[in-house]
Amino acid sequence: MKKRLAEDFGIKHVEVRTFHSYGVRLLTKFKPDTPTDPPKQAEVGQEVKKILEDLLKNDRTFAKLVLDYAVEISDTTKEEADFEDETAYYEYLRQQEYVTLKGSEEVKSVAERDIANFLFINGVPYEYEPRARWAKSGKGRRSYKPDFELPGGIFIEHRCIDRAGNVPPWFDYSKSAEENSEEYKDRIVWSESQFNHQRERKLIQTYYYQWREGTLIEILEKELLRLGVELQELSIDEIIKRVNDMRALR
Repeated sequence: MKKRLAEDFGIKHVEVRTFHSYGVRLLTKFKPDTPTDPPKQAEVGQEVKKILEDLLKNDRTFAKLVLDYAVEISDTTKEEADFEDETAYYEYLRQQEYVTLKGSEEVKSVAERDIANFLFINGVPYEYEPRARWAKSGKGRRSYKPDFELPGGIFIEHRCIDRAGNVPPWFDYSKSAEENSEEYKDRIVWSESQFNHQRERKLIQTYYYQWREGTLIEILEKELLRLGVELQELSIDEIIKRVNDMRALR
């Protein structure tokens, strides 16, 4: 790892340790008299557990970080190396669904999961992929189902495109990348047109590249606040309950 950091990223003079090695180092530094025999280590483990439980109950920031961690480790998505060929991997990705903090709700991408979780944590009611009966239907068009509908006629569409406007290669392996991207762009233009000249309905659009760059939630929050959506975070007790729910899913 140290060699890869230096060769691939130019990052040098860093300390690289395993998780357990780092834990031992911390114990040695801050509690030099830490015992090494198993029975005594169990006592230390109980002390650490109590500290973590106290932090969960009294530190909202820590509780939210633990919740984020619980969400991430619940993701069991396989890697491309687990499949015989690229086509099988792409088909697998297209069939994946991701559980949100609502518990029984599944969405179609990690980015949509993050959006749903942000809304949930901040007390924003939403419906996932509701049928928009007010939208116009055209020849060859299925019923329009925006990704998220919020109270007050606010809709969120997450666009699965990069900065160049292209969809990922796994989007539809049966067609070329160019065909997929052109069809997807047409769908975006059509869905945007459903909101033209409408005062009672507003559209927020987020993008795959924002998720990749780590800016999606920040941008979404600004857009929600701009439209007057009230954000009210869950209580610490509610966050802890969700942490335990995510642990149960494992």
